[in-house]
Amino acid sequence: MRRHDWPLRLLNLSLCIAVVAAFSFGCSERRSEGQKPVVVDEEDTPRTAPRAENTQVGEYEHVAQVQRYPGGIEPDDAKARKVVNQLYNYSLGACSANQECPADLEAAKEAIRKQFSIFWPKDPWGNPYQYKKLDAQSCEVWSFGPDGKDGTEDDVHISKNNREDVPH
Repeated sequence: MRRHDWPLRLLNLSLCIAVVAAFSFGCSERRSEGQKPVVVDEEDTPRTAPRAENTQVGEYEHVAQVQRYPGGIEPDDAKARKVVNQLYNYSLGACSANQECPADLEAAKEAIRKQFSIFWPKDPWGNPYQYKKLDAQSCEVWSFGPDGKDGTEDDVHISKNNREDVPH
């Protein structure tokens, strides 16, 4: 070791110690080490997180997540609604790219996998989302809902707003 290398090594060692100390301090603040989760009542707001305000974006109103679902936990039917709308939009993309909608569920799965590199998921209740070709440029996407049966009241269909936003 040369005489002038020791300051550089000492600097590297002190930097490593500082990084380890900062990491150790950050880890002691984790929730799993003693902090209790915040309980959110429907009327009350949590003390640790301020209530987010609604904001207007164009003609749409953005509703903050804290206000949308009690406790900030999104229910399964809301998740299914989002995925149904996304799959519907992907299906319309496949329709326009191929000049015609896929004929059935298997063809829709394959078209979306090839064009967008995504796989057709299952709904929150473990059933595959359903697809039906209506005509050359329109289709239907839905979930059977919690009961797993088609044509019942709890089925999750495309939202009216999503269908209205599609150009005709």
